Amino acid sequence: MCGAHLMGLKVDDVPTIKRSLERGIIKGGIETIDIIGEDINKYVSNFKVPKIRSVNFFRGRVPKRVEDFLTFYLSPRPEFSKDICVKCGVCIESCPPKALKMGDSIPTIDYKKCIRCFCCHELCPKKAINIKRPWILSRIFK
Repeated sequence: MCGAHLMGLKVDDVPTIKRSLERGIIKGGIETIDIIGEDINKYVSNFKVPKIRSVNFFRGRVPKRVEDFLTFYLSPRPEFSKDICVKCGVCIESCPPKALKMGDSIPTIDYKKCIRCFCCHELCPKKAINIKRPWILSRIFK
C-alpha cells in the first residue's frame, strides 16, 4: 500500500490492493495506515506506470461468465502432498484470504476463496505444497 502511494497510484490502480480491499483484508487507502516518522508524501514521485498486460487471455474475447469459468479452471493452484504434509498449520496461518482449513489428513483448500498468492507454498517448512497447472497449460507452456 505504501509503495503504491509513493508511486502515486490509487487503490483502484493496483489489482491486488483493490482485491484486498474488496475481501476485507485491508480497511482502506493510505489514510488508514499509521506511518511513524517522516511525512512520506514528500517522497511521492512521478512514477510512470508501465502498460499492464493481463495474463487473462480471454478478457474481452468471450462473455464474462465464460471468462470467469475458464479463468477459474485454467489457473494454477496449490495442491498438498499427503505423504509429506505434517499438518503443522503454517499454511493455514499464512493464507491471506483464509481459504485453508485443516482436514483429516491434509489441509483442504476452498478454491473459490483462494487468490493464488501461493503463500502456503512459499512458507511450508516441509515443501508439501506444489503448484499444479492444468494439463492443457502444461502442454502449451512446456
